[in-house]
Amino acid sequence: MLPKRHKLSRTTFPHKRDVRSSWTGAVLRIEAYPPAPARADSAGGSDFGQAGKTNEMGMLPRCAVVVAKRSSDSAVMRNTFKRFVMEAVGRNMLYLRELPYQKYVILPVKHLRTINRENIVKDVQAFLLERRP
Repeated sequence: MLPKRHKLSRTTFPHKRDVRSSWTGAVLRIEAYPPAPARADSAGGSDFGQAGKTNEMGMLPRCAVVVAKRSSDSAVMRNTFKRFVMEAVGRNMLYLRELPYQKYVILPVKHLRTINRENIVKDVQAFLLERRP
C-alpha cells in the first residue's frame, strides 16, 4: 500500500493545462509533471498540501490513478486495477524519487478486462528505465 504522503489529493492534482511529459506503454499511460516553480506571492505559514509545495523532507513524488467508467465493467474492477498500480508504484518508489518529476497521473490504455498484474508491473518498470537519468 502506498503511504498517503505519496498520493495526489484533489488540492494537489495537476491542472489539465500544466506542463507534462506523457509516456505510453502497453497497458498504461503515465503523465509526469515537473515541480511547479516557486511563487513569490506565498506569504509564510504552512501551505504543505497545496499544489507545487514540498514538505521538510524535500520533493516527494505523488501519484494518482485515474480510471474512467467506460474502461471497466464494474467499480470492483476499477478499484482492483488502482490497487495493483499503486502496489507496483510503491515497490518502485525509490526509483521514482530519482526522476525530475513531482506528480504522476497513471491511466489505463486498454479496457481493464485485458490488463493483468504482470503487464502493469512491466509498464511501470519500462517507464522507470526509459526516464532514469
